[in-house]
Amino acid sequence: MQFKNIPIRKVLIISIISISALFLSIGFVTNYYLNKSFGYFRLLSDVEKIISNELSMRNLEKTFILSETINPAFFETGKSVRKEQFDTLAFTVAEELKRLKNQKGPELEGLSPILDSSLISFEKYRQTFAKTCDMFHQKGFKDFGLEGDLRRLIHKVESEFSNRNDYKLTVLMLTLRRHEKDFLLRKDISYKDRFALTNQALIKILQADNRNQALIEYLQQYNILFNRLIEIELAIGMNTNEGLIGELNRHSQIFEGRLSYIQKIYQEKARESINRAVVMLFFLIGVISIAAIFLIFRVSRHIVGSIRQLQGHILKLGAGQLIETIPISGNNEITRMEGAINILSENLKRTRDFANEVGNGNFESEINVFDNQGDLGSALIEMRNKLFQVSREREAQKIIDQRRIWETEGLALFNQLVRDKKGLKLNELSFEVLRNLVKYTQSNQGGIFIINDSQNEPELEQVAVYAYDRRKIAAKKVKMLEGLVGTCFMENETTYMTDIPHNYIEITSGLGKATPKAILLVPVKTAEKSYGVLEIASFNEYQKYEISLIERVCEMFASVIQNVIINEQTLLLLETTKEQTHELTSQEEELRQNMEELQAIQDTMMVRERELQSMLEDKNHEIVQLRKQYQEQKLNMEKRLSWYVDFNERVDSTFLHACFNLDGSLKECNERYRKMLVPDNEPGHLFFSRSLSHQLSENKQEWNRIVNGEAYQGTIMRVDSRNRHVQIFASISPNFDKHGNVADIIFLGHCTGYLDDSNKKGQGIWLRDLVDINDMNFETMSLS
Repeated sequence: MQFKNIPIRKVLIISIISISALFLSIGFVTNYYLNKSFGYFRLLSDVEKIISNELSMRNLEKTFILSETINPAFFETGKSVRKEQFDTLAFTVAEELKRLKNQKGPELEGLSPILDSSLISFEKYRQTFAKTCDMFHQKGFKDFGLEGDLRRLIHKVESEFSNRNDYKLTVLMLTLRRHEKDFLLRKDISYKDRFALTNQALIKILQADNRNQALIEYLQQYNILFNRLIEIELAIGMNTNEGLIGELNRHSQIFEGRLSYIQKIYQEKARESINRAVVMLFFLIGVISIAAIFLIFRVSRHIVGSIRQLQGHILKLGAGQLIETIPISGNNEITRMEGAINILSENLKRTRDFANEVGNGNFESEINVFDNQGDLGSALIEMRNKLFQVSREREAQKIIDQRRIWETEGLALFNQLVRDKKGLKLNELSFEVLRNLVKYTQSNQGGIFIINDSQNEPELEQVAVYAYDRRKIAAKKVKMLEGLVGTCFMENETTYMTDIPHNYIEITSGLGKATPKAILLVPVKTAEKSYGVLEIASFNEYQKYEISLIERVCEMFASVIQNVIINEQTLLLLETTKEQTHELTSQEEELRQNMEELQAIQDTMMVRERELQSMLEDKNHEIVQLRKQYQEQKLNMEKRLSWYVDFNERVDSTFLHACFNLDGSLKECNERYRKMLVPDNEPGHLFFSRSLSHQLSENKQEWNRIVNGEAYQGTIMRVDSRNRHVQIFASISPNFDKHGNVADIIFLGHCTGYLDDSNKKGQGIWLRDLVDINDMNFETMSLS
């Protein structure tokens, strides 16, 4: 093209229009790639929402198994808030998966099979959870479901046995109940055979009398229900790898793995799209530079004279180098060209700087290309804003996920803590919960107050105090509506304060004293009742998610307190049964006295018989019959008394019997125990005094469980008064007072063998083997 007849101004206008068109093409191409990238980010956001909802469902699943399976309201109505929340989230996740599956586009190529399999895995997970809920509802709890049927059926048997006063039947019946409770507590399938053997032995004894047919049917039905209960437990799963619980874990792991795979693919495609956009941007800038060089070169051949000085600058631009600002003087076409070159160079510099900032991930950098106007300037600004928005959304979602993970891990930590510390007393368990809560929330100090309603005026007692990694003395008591603690308990609502009253509390350390910045008081409550208040203070303000975790931990702790109260009530019922037995014995004594008085009356009647014989012949016959009945009753009473005396003598001569205080000190014992384990009336004899050295720690741990209300039956090792290693089959049970508290510990044992002196490390020869307590023949001690 020849420029001889074209003005320079017009040539430059044509060149600028051409370059502007190329810049506009950059905007369109860049916008296309950015929209494609944003599509990947939207899909990635949808997948992350699905993952978040799935984590919430897993949390609801674990919470349901831990709390709802012991909640009577669930078994009574068949409804659960957590199950409804689970179903709502499951519906949301299923809809999101279907929406992803139904979307069309090149970004979804190859993902349809994995989305189909993910939807199938999720449906299996949801169906398995529903089935698990149904199985738990069938199993029941306490008075509901199979457990309720078992309880009602065995109560009929217990009522009949209590009327008969048959010791042997009562022992077998209690053993039957013990096997049932041990299976429910320990989840050990071996109790099924023990239960069946004990039940068969009990039925065999009852078959000797035709009047026991109803009891036999009760026991057979009891055995059927117990086997059904075992089948349901096996179906649910005895641990996390078996049954429906194992299937839940497997389906959820498969679903989570596939979601992670989809998320990874979207992330890779999003990064590839961003990289392509950046590469395309630089490519178009290069094309524009080349085009500008070509036009300027053609124009430069036409403009020979005055524009020769611009040749060097134009050549640098043609080589891709950004030049310094050209000094301009005058006002003509050349100067306007120089001005245009300066503007172009400056905008290219800014474009270069912006591209570098975006490449480095800095989406907040300022840019002024063509005054942020025009296609290129607006497109770059829009690209920066959209990238910045995506970055902020991901950062916000990351913070939300971190808080959710923190809260979930905290709940898991305290769930595990409650299970591990189940055998501790309430004060010790309160301290462990408080200590871990203060550390986990990075607080400075805290305290737990538990309601004591055993007095006329209930009050809150401080059972645990923790501050600066140390345990403090807990001796504070607060009345109802007294201070913030009493008010929080009565209102049954969480109290959060950042404006701390003067001299309300000070946190003391080695560096001095200071007033905390935030105080949180949370009621320790269940859905039915409040049991106390947790007070915690910190130099930092608590966030909403931290308060939520503390409230849920308090609810969990309240459930533990509620279980302790239920256990105490059960022990109180047992104590009431003992008192009723004592009253029955007193009534038998009154009957014996009445019979003696009747004998005295009979003697008087015999004296008067001589005078009134003709008038009392009919009455005389009745007196004779009454005398025979009395003799029969007297004979039965004497036989029964003799049996009890003989039984006590046999126990005293055969078994080791002792009573210990809660600290392990000996309270009283029979002569057999004293000769074997208390040499020369050893002063300060403890339950652990004759333990083997390598078993001392284990024995003390077992003793702590017994003191907390759990009975023990099994073999123990001791060193007798002759320094021999003796094996004892022992039954160690807590004895409860009328308030349901452990008063002392009853020890009943039977020596089953000794080790010789040649090897006391457990490798020696047993010198003798004695009968096991379970093999004793009760028939030899029967009343017959």
